[in-house]
Amino acid sequence: MSNAYKDAALPPFVLLDEPKLAFSANHPTAVHGHPLKGLAKFGPFDSQLFQAFMPRIRVATIGPASGMVRVGQLLTRLRDCHEPTERNAYATAYPGFKKLLGIDFERAPAAAHIKWPDAVSSLGHGDTPAAKVASALFHAFEQLAAIKDQFDVVTIHFPAAWMSVLRTPDFDAHDVAKAIAARHQIPTQVINDKAIDFNLRSQLCWRLAIAIYVKAGGIPWKLAPLAGVPEDTAYIGLAYAIRKTSDETHFVTCCSQVFDMDGGGMQFVAFEARDPIADEVEARRNPFLSRNDMRSVLVRSLRLYQCRWLPQTA
Repeated sequence: MSNAYKDAALPPFVLLDEPKLAFSANHPTAVHGHPLKGLAKFGPFDSQLFQAFMPRIRVATIGPASGMVRVGQLLTRLRDCHEPTERNAYATAYPGFKKLLGIDFERAPAAAHIKWPDAVSSLGHGDTPAAKVASALFHAFEQLAAIKDQFDVVTIHFPAAWMSVLRTPDFDAHDVAKAIAARHQIPTQVINDKAIDFNLRSQLCWRLAIAIYVKAGGIPWKLAPLAGVPEDTAYIGLAYAIRKTSDETHFVTCCSQVFDMDGGGMQFVAFEARDPIADEVEARRNPFLSRNDMRSVLVRSLRLYQCRWLPQTA
């Protein structure tokens, strides 16, 4: 191999410094390496714009009647300050919803609260529990779709007593709810009893407050510009899973998420690997693609990015 070729060859990878997050479009110094501390210090990235068109976030609810009070109590905790109780360097005090995000939230009008019976057998229509849950979800979102101007986010409470019905090999109520809501363009936040009873309140409030803000259309932070990285850089996130074929051979599957510098225009690329796994135990601990399969994923992802964002020529 010639020295000229070696000098021109691209490295297999380059390690970048941990990027900082930007919390303002107008103040370049409003950056921080810790998302929670940065949000508490500077507020959301889009705070001025968001507050201009949404003075408060209106929350609607779906769930069994007996759980409405508990869900309401959980949401009320978001208004309070909570000190972290876990010994974790990442943990930080939660300052309260309005102080953190600059806006408050409120209960949506009565019509935007769908109360289900407490027994699955009394839900919707259908011959099976799963069919009844799916029917109840379908009708709930049909009802909410007619009054979309009265709320911004919907919480869906799935109680622990229903879990044997809500998640089976053939049915997942969470996924069904998300699919139906997406068809009506209604943002949702699923809440279960585990979240309601979670004793690390600071941690829970951070997660739930940010989730509600984002699902209402807010942008808490963006990736700050990276030194030496062009503005038109494509970012690709990779997620892995393992699948088994009928002959017991295992393959790694990969899903890549492609987005631009601002985190917008996300596109998904699903890829089925061709090279079988040599060491299944290692792959389950740290799944990865072969060099050839990874090259195929990146080529397909970059082609998608180029077709979407780069100028087209005749």
